[in-house]
Amino acid sequence: MINPKVSIIVPVYNVENYLENCIESILNQTLQDIELILVNDGSTDGCRKICDEYAKKDNRITVIHKDYGGVSSARNAGLDISKGKYIGFVDSDDYVDLEMYDKLYKLCESNNSDIAVCKLGRVIDGKLINNEENLFIKDLINNEAIEELFKGILYRFSLCNKLFKKSCFKPLLCKHPKRTHKKEDNSRCRETQ
Repeated sequence: MINPKVSIIVPVYNVENYLENCIESILNQTLQDIELILVNDGSTDGCRKICDEYAKKDNRITVIHKDYGGVSSARNAGLDISKGKYIGFVDSDDYVDLEMYDKLYKLCESNNSDIAVCKLGRVIDGKLINNEENLFIKDLINNEAIEELFKGILYRFSLCNKLFKKSCFKPLLCKHPKRTHKKEDNSRCRETQ
């Protein structure tokens, strides 16, 4: 795949019971012009095999196998090879709505936005507990959006409900620290000179 609209990066670590559901939710997106980057971060369960089997079946999938470095290290590895105009991140024990990336992509394109965010559902015992249908749109420029994301008030700290224009990562040194143990979704970015 030369230049997909969206690159979706999934850090994978010992989640064999959830991984197929995650992958299927991404591959079955209504937006099909995607690349899926599975970063196996040293899993010791069956994740390696699952990743490789899916890559054989779908040419939109790229698999990276690496030694354990943590979720931030895995995201960085995915960013390094991503080809999409936009970047999405999904945790390997989560799944996404089948229209999510199509809606976020169209929102970014129609508003010339750097970041689009959607609601974040929470499933407990197989039931979606916060299924709100309220539509909220707020336009922010790159730096404003990054500041709002790190406040965690408007848009929760999770990355899996966001789509970023890849160019957001160029003016910022947004590499996640290699071994952050808590709140790795909350790693800070700093501007470079």
